Amino acid sequence: MTIKTIMALTSLAVVVGFSAPAYSQVEGRPAIVYADPSDLVIGLVNVGSLVPVLCAGSNLFHVKRANTNFREVTAVTLTAYATGKTMSLFLVGGSCDVDHVAVHD
Repeated sequence: MTIKTIMALTSLAVVVGFSAPAYSQVEGRPAIVYADPSDLVIGLVNVGSLVPVLCAGSNLFHVKRANTNFREVTAVTLTAYATGKTMSLFLVGGSCDVDHVAVHD
């Protein structure tokens, strides 16, 4: 391989590596749901040991209104809250910001 080819592949690897956000997953049952002007806040109970590492011990997670799927995430969250189901929250890049959710038993 030439130096030019190696540089092109290295640049491509860097772009691909940073293009997709890393997600962390937290599971629990929603015990409280707050709505405020900037986001929806989900308070989980029965969360795993990952929470203290990600959110400084907090069990509160934020869904920003700017998310393109804000309405869908809110609907799924309220369904889990109303039925007492466990849900998985997928957090963006080691923060407490929720990108998407799933409900399960």
